[in-house]
Amino acid sequence: MIKRLAVIFVFIVLVSGLVFAPNAAAKAQTNFALVGTEAALDQALASEAVSTIQLTADISVSAEKVVGRTVTLNLSDFTLSRTAVQKEDSVLTLRGGALTVTGGGSGKIVCTDTSGALGAAIKLDAPTEGSSFAPSTLQYYGGTLVGGRYSLLLKAHEGNQAFMYGGTIAGGMDAVRVFGNQNGSSPINTQFTLIEGTVGSLDTWYGLTVMGSGAKAIVQGGQVLAKGFGLAGQGNALG
Repeated sequence: MIKRLAVIFVFIVLVSGLVFAPNAAAKAQTNFALVGTEAALDQALASEAVSTIQLTADISVSAEKVVGRTVTLNLSDFTLSRTAVQKEDSVLTLRGGALTVTGGGSGKIVCTDTSGALGAAIKLDAPTEGSSFAPSTLQYYGGTLVGGRYSLLLKAHEGNQAFMYGGTIAGGMDAVRVFGNQNGSSPINTQFTLIEGTVGSLDTWYGLTVMGSGAKAIVQGGQVLAKGFGLAGQGNALG
């Protein structure tokens, strides 16, 4: 009798594994989204269940894509692009988000400028009057950012920060622009840290620029290139 019960128990365990393992795998897959269209990208960004988004094709978007949560974007050697039509239009805009960009190789985020537009490939935004959101964080590991006026723009919002671990941020007039408080002496602390990779190019006027009280750039490694000014800032903003 005991032997028979043991056999039945083992059978139940095996069957349970067959029933629940696929469900666990399916649940894990919901955290990962493969996207090849703007509509699919919008859906993935809107889903709190999705933590990693991977491109499967080049995507040209018609409007900025807002990141307000923690998410990883794997460019997977494809290009995410947009044409800027007004001031500070961007491909990706962080508003209280924590974005990690991977994808190395030939992956790109490209913002093409029209006349007079000050577009950016990635923008860490600041609240306007009547709005509020937490500071944003960008971790950039690879691929290439190519902007209109800016490739990477950090606006004056306390705690906005970006870390570059590889890849290239080039193109536009400014490769990286970090803003602090330009309307007073009280600092608005924002920071860009270059650990590895290349900021700017010999076709870029300004490589890494900080402006305003509280804005800061730290260069720990990598390189900064420009045909105008590689490093430009106010006071002790560059470290």
